[in-house]
Amino acid sequence: MTGSTWPIALFCLTSGAALGALFLLCKALRLALGGGKLLTAALDTAFGLVCGAVVFLCALAVDKGRLRLLQAALQALGAWGVVVSLDPLATAGGKLLRFLWKKISCFLSAPFRWAKGKLARWKKARKKKNFPKGRRGSKKKPRRKGAGFEKNPPYAKKPEKST
Repeated sequence: MTGSTWPIALFCLTSGAALGALFLLCKALRLALGGGKLLTAALDTAFGLVCGAVVFLCALAVDKGRLRLLQAALQALGAWGVVVSLDPLATAGGKLLRFLWKKISCFLSAPFRWAKGKLARWKKARKKKNFPKGRRGSKKKPRRKGAGFEKNPPYAKKPEKST
């Protein structure tokens, strides 16, 4: 390592802490969006790419591109410290965001649900009044049971005439 050890060690610890915070942000985002396996895979892939880039850039800054065990261990220690200390907060924050999003979307969709209910009731009332419905209304209506139907039902066999 070039230069003094303490500033490099603090730089590696803070970059690891930033990676831990990014991991918790991805976790809270996944909980808030309520995604399944696809969202989890996408966020994990994005986190892995960012993590690899940060480790590479940190190695460039610390020792001209050579990854040292001290750098990797300090970054892992920084990330572990942040994840262990702030994980309950990230989990609660993600669940709270999910709950708030459900409430806000329910509030915003209330007028549409009201209009949908009115439309359904209007269609039901229209159906009861037997309004003509375009081409459907012009078709012949089936014969109802009433005058003449019991005497000559269309499905009854007609007596044959003997000659």
